Amino acid sequence: MTDAVRQFWAQIERLSFDERVELMDLIQISLPEDELKAIDEAWRIEIERRTEEIRSGKAKGTPAEEVFAKLRKRYP
Repeated sequence: MTDAVRQFWAQIERLSFDERVELMDLIQISLPEDELKAIDEAWRIEIERRTEEIRSGKAKGTPAEEVFAKLRKRYP
């Protein structure tokens, strides 16, 4: 992580949830369309892979309540 990104991250941590969402939207629209399509395609492939692992029994899901409880504990 560069110093510039570290400084930016320190500022992001002080933003409200709504401000962070707005910033995410602005960052996303700043990316070239072809890059966004590549990201979408990579996620589509990853979702298919994970879905197949769950259906085949190779991977096991975690209940949402458990995931959110861990996140709330980690990010109060």
